Amino acid sequence: MFYVLLHDRAPLTPPPLQSVDYRGMSCSSAFRRYCELTVQFQRVRLGSLSREETLAFFINIYNTLVIHGTLLLGTPKNLWQRYRFFTYVSYIIGGEVFTLQDIENGVLRGNRRGMTQLLKPFSKDDPRLQAALPDAEPLVHFALNCGTKSCPPIKTYSAKDIDIQLCTAAQAFLETDNSCMVDVVKGEVRLSQIFRWYKEDFGGTDMKVL
Repeated sequence: MFYVLLHDRAPLTPPPLQSVDYRGMSCSSAFRRYCELTVQFQRVRLGSLSREETLAFFINIYNTLVIHGTLLLGTPKNLWQRYRFFTYVSYIIGGEVFTLQDIENGVLRGNRRGMTQLLKPFSKDDPRLQAALPDAEPLVHFALNCGTKSCPPIKTYSAKDIDIQLCTAAQAFLETDNSCMVDVVKGEVRLSQIFRWYKEDFGGTDMKVL
């Protein structure tokens, strides 16, 4: 299903921009087909997915939901719009509503609080909790694209190869100077803000992050 939207070459701009041509995509037959197929998300049995299936499915869902939301609502222009976008843009999956915040922090980060959240996304009685990974998977931060130029490029992921794909995505992300820069003279390592925002996922201390 995700290939219908993400692998239609016409709407995607070529490397190295790795951005999305939203205007072109909104007019494409691939987007119309994808909209028709999203109703199938309601048939997903949340408790039946393996770790690998959960990772691949919800990473793909997140990235396509960002695109879908942007096509319908436009790109958020300020912090308040971004907060509302990630808190309200959602799909119904397995009969439950999942926002972008729910997918990232509730499912893929093992039900951990996000940067703007005071509480965990899912309470102990929330039926969506069965979809959450038992622990946060830090490598998802190199696969999720929130719609900004600094985000990793959009790719599709498969359950069969998910761990290899995530490692490859992490390596590609860290190869850029904006993500990781080592200053031998000063003895400094400069990392992407991702490692500060989600320090807990990468071990919780500066040494473990490195």
